[in-house]
Amino acid sequence: MNHFFVENEESVFVEEEEAVLEKKTEKNNEEAKLEEYEEAMFEENRNTVLEENREVTLKFYMSQSLMTNERRYFSSMLVNHLKFQ
Repeated sequence: MNHFFVENEESVFVEEEEAVLEKKTEKNNEEAKLEEYEEAMFEENRNTVLEENREVTLKFYMSQSLMTNERRYFSSMLVNHLKFQ
């Protein structure tokens, strides 16, 4: 079995077997993939929420616009009705 000197958390070089290093590398790769997945899911969820917010905002402004148009229409109808009385 091959041995390597690697730097640990305390910045001390220690001798480790190749198999141990491979396991640590695999674990780090798995953690990196998990972190990548979590970031992608967060971004996807964020985009979904932003899209839903845009739709709600658009619907709100459209309803406000329709209400304003209806008010104008009924106001003009009322004015016309009152003119002819």
